[in-house]
Amino acid sequence: MQDVVLLSNIYPSEQTPYNGVYVQNMERALIAQGVNVKKSVVAGRHKSYGLKLWLYLRYFFGSLWLMSIGRPTVFVHYVGHTSIPVLLMLLFKKLTVVAHVHGTDIVPNKSEAPWFSRLKLKVCRAILTRSTTVLVPSTHFKNLVHQRFGVPVDNIVINPAGGVDTQKFHPRLRTQHNFNPQSRVQLGFVSRLDAGKGVETLLQAMCLVLKKHPTLHCDFIGDGDKADEYRRLASSLGLTQHCTFHGALPQDKLAQNYARFDYFIFPSELEESLGLVGLEALATGTPVIGSNHAGLLDYLDEGNNGFTFTPGDIEHLVKVINTALAVDEHAYEGLCIAARQSALPFDAEQVNARLLAVFR
Repeated sequence: MQDVVLLSNIYPSEQTPYNGVYVQNMERALIAQGVNVKKSVVAGRHKSYGLKLWLYLRYFFGSLWLMSIGRPTVFVHYVGHTSIPVLLMLLFKKLTVVAHVHGTDIVPNKSEAPWFSRLKLKVCRAILTRSTTVLVPSTHFKNLVHQRFGVPVDNIVINPAGGVDTQKFHPRLRTQHNFNPQSRVQLGFVSRLDAGKGVETLLQAMCLVLKKHPTLHCDFIGDGDKADEYRRLASSLGLTQHCTFHGALPQDKLAQNYARFDYFIFPSELEESLGLVGLEALATGTPVIGSNHAGLLDYLDEGNNGFTFTPGDIEHLVKVINTALAVDEHAYEGLCIAARQSALPFDAEQVNARLLAVFR
């Protein structure tokens, strides 16, 4: 039985069930195939600097301890500062390292101090060039890892974040759905309510779409640092009756909500690594209106399974939503069928089979 040490600073907790859920899904897939997985993780999201310091110290020394036992394969996620214990251990023993790039770990973040971004990218380069295999979530990030860090293409494997449970997220949930924009328009947003996720753009766009579709309603599912701010913004824009903020919901309820949406809106202005929520919506048979950049381009096909727009461009989003709502029933049904078909290559079982091949 192979030993794997899983290291990650993103992992679900009871309070934040979506935070790094794909890391947990990968762990479960390995365990299901008989792999002996031991882990050192930082679970949940925390605002207290004191608590963060304690959790990272525990992670740091826990990682060193697990790697010191035998010769496990190290499976490290989010390859910035999370990789420091691995680099230290590599000074003393030879290890097989599988690095999993998530996206924001190798892209400078405007909210980070410049010195921290520079340090993080140096750590990224060090661990990526020492890894046997580098897993990336999308074609966009495969090209980025190769071009920015010089990792050979043959060492890079696309692994779309654990994939999607296409049986849980299934069109059978949409049997009662009726597309009738003249009667009611139901949009949906599922993500963290944080800066860069495009919530402001979507709310502003809704104000303009309402002129043509006064029955427009959008459900916002998720929590985040700006949740209260976005609720206030919706109220100030006069959208109180047209928005519902649900907070975070469990996976089974997510599937039911995707099935209610006429379109799933994915307006992120970040370099999304892939965007599992978009794939979950597609698997349910719900067409997606999303930003035309980064990982979303691996599965969004303009006019086939949804529509795309320029991130942050309110007028473009308004135009695209109005276009999407103008399709007839036959065309809409075609979008739904294509949505489901485009999600099937990302089925979790297929994705996990490819993941297991990396550890053989």
